[in-house]
Amino acid sequence: MISLSFDVKREERNKRSRISRAKMTTIVAGLITAVAVFFAYDFSSEAKGIVYTGSAEYNATSGQDFNVGVYFGGDNGEKTGNYEAVIVYDENYLTYVGGGNEGGNGKINVSGTSADGGRVRVMITFHAVIGGDTSVKVESATLTDNDGAALEITEFPEVPVHIQAPAADAPEYIMFNGEILPDYSEDVQEYTLDIAYTENFEFSVPDGYKIISETEGLEAGENEIVLNVTQDNRTPLEYKITVNMEALKEEEPETQENTAEDAEKTKEVSENTDSEPAEETANEETVLTEENAEANPGNVNTNNVNAVSKGKIPKNENTNSFIVLGLFAVAILVILLLKLIWDRAGIAGRGIQRGFKIIQKKVAKNTYQPVQTADDGFNLSQLEETEISDEEIEMVDLSEVDEEMN
Repeated sequence: MISLSFDVKREERNKRSRISRAKMTTIVAGLITAVAVFFAYDFSSEAKGIVYTGSAEYNATSGQDFNVGVYFGGDNGEKTGNYEAVIVYDENYLTYVGGGNEGGNGKINVSGTSADGGRVRVMITFHAVIGGDTSVKVESATLTDNDGAALEITEFPEVPVHIQAPAADAPEYIMFNGEILPDYSEDVQEYTLDIAYTENFEFSVPDGYKIISETEGLEAGENEIVLNVTQDNRTPLEYKITVNMEALKEEEPETQENTAEDAEKTKEVSENTDSEPAEETANEETVLTEENAEANPGNVNTNNVNAVSKGKIPKNENTNSFIVLGLFAVAILVILLLKLIWDRAGIAGRGIQRGFKIIQKKVAKNTYQPVQTADDGFNLSQLEETEISDEEIEMVDLSEVDEEMN
């Protein structure tokens, strides 16, 4: 009995333990699921908008109209407020008919407001001009919800348009800068051109045909050009033309033979000039070599030509005369200047001598009283010992000096 009681209790504990583990597993699984949902949820999805077209592609026939539907709205069912977009197309293939606010020249503007907050459809009508493949693209767009908050747009659709039309007939010729493509044939649509450097070029076709592709400028080297030619709004033919253009040629340098000859002539003239320097003639005569004399017979000093051919350059006698006259004139001016200086110096010297004599007289008169001796003569020793002060010299009347000088 005791053993059975322990078994029952053990079984009950195991059962409760299994229940607890099951509950724990359930709780952990729930938490993991909640965390995964939390991180997987895109909180920004509430602010996203969407722009799309009604079909993945459109088919049309040349010469007929067709519609392209463009839709605006919230990506997660949000209410739509204002919308605005720019739609572009190739006007070689399509012509805008209506449906937008304004359009033409390859661009259409559309804008408006949702009447009920739902998605908005704008139906654009085009006219198919020629056969071929083209597209209609939403180039840019903005959206708001009904509260005016911006809705983010991450993708702008571009829908292909296939226009059915008979293929154009091959033109009789295709010209490049006025010349027919080499070996042109109506059955061939690939050509190669080898041309010199040019900045301007033009392709041309016969009347009734039209080139609808755009060609960019050529560069030196290989250029691949795709030329689309249509006829009477039919599906254009595509021509692939390879243009090999030479690089721009620079001016060719002189040949070595000419360069060596010119250097020799320059050296010879330089040596002769160092030994006997040439002066420019007063009448501006032209000194030429024998070759230039033949080319310019009417403007040649024959003596100078002969002198140059012998390696000598003549001197000009007129120039030497001008130099002698100039030196003579300078000498005369120097002589006159020296005489003027000499005269001024003589006058000043005589005036100074006279001034000193007058000063001596004044000083002797005012400061010396002769002493008579037994023989009625002067005592020269007194004169030698007499001192004259600076004040006494300054008291001399200079007007008397001026009168004496005059």
